[in-house]
Amino acid sequence: MPTQTETTRPGRRPRHNDQDWERTGETLRQLRLDRGVTQSELGTAIGFRNQGSIAQIEQGLRPLTDGKLIQAARFLGVATIAIRRPAPGATENDQ
Repeated sequence: MPTQTETTRPGRRPRHNDQDWERTGETLRQLRLDRGVTQSELGTAIGFRNQGSIAQIEQGLRPLTDGKLIQAARFLGVATIAIRRPAPGATENDQ
């Protein structure tokens, strides 16, 4: 399983800059539940073929790419920072 610091392919930029996959996943799940949206509905809205991808993100097993973050924020009606929020006490250098 890839670690949080690995990129998708050697020589390519990572498609995300998420330092805390678990926190992002927990936040995404809570926002989704607050709005009464299923994993399948969210997944379809942001371009995944099945809800398994959303489940993996919510469990902190895979990162939410920057592009999918923007789509999820639009669909849920929140700012991207509401999903990928910094940890309490984090500084700009921690991001």
